[in-house]
Amino acid sequence: MTKEIQSLIFLSSNKENNDGLKDSSDKPFFFLRFFLYIFLSPSYLSIFLFSSILIAFSFLHFFLFFLYNFLSSFFVFPSLLPSFLSSYLSIYLSIYLSIYLSIYLCFFLVQSVPIYLSIYLSIYLSIYLSIYLCFFLVQSVPIYLSIYLSH
Repeated sequence: MTKEIQSLIFLSSNKENNDGLKDSSDKPFFFLRFFLYIFLSPSYLSIFLFSSILIAFSFLHFFLFFLYNFLSSFFVFPSLLPSFLSSYLSIYLSIYLSIYLSIYLCFFLVQSVPIYLSIYLSIYLSIYLSIYLCFFLVQSVPIYLSIYLSH
C-alpha cells in the first residue's frame, strides 16, 4: 500500500525534458504531494503526527480561557470596543497567524531535518508563537479597530 501511494504521489517528480534536466512544471505541486504523502502513509509516525496536532490545538483552545482572563486587565490604551471583544479578536488572530506561520516554518525546517521532526517542531513552536503574538496583538488590535470604526 505504501509503495502504491508513493508511486502515485511522486509519479511526476522524475520527469525529464529533452536536455536531460528535471522538468520544473511540477514544482507548484510539491507541497500538495508533500501533504498527501504525510496524510496517506499508514504508519505509526502519521498517527503520532495527528495526535500531536490534536494535543497542540486542544491545548490552545483550553488555554484561551486563562489567556482571556489575563488579557482583560492588560489594556493600556482606551478603545471603542469592549474589552472581551478585542481580547477574543487578538487571541483568535494570534492562533490563526501562528498556524499560518507554522506551515511555512515546517516547509523551511524540512530542508534540514526529517519530515516528522520538522512538523513536530513547527507545531511545538506555534504554541509559543501564538502566546507571544497574543501579547502583542492585545495592544494593537483594539487601537487599529478603534481607528477603523471611528471613521
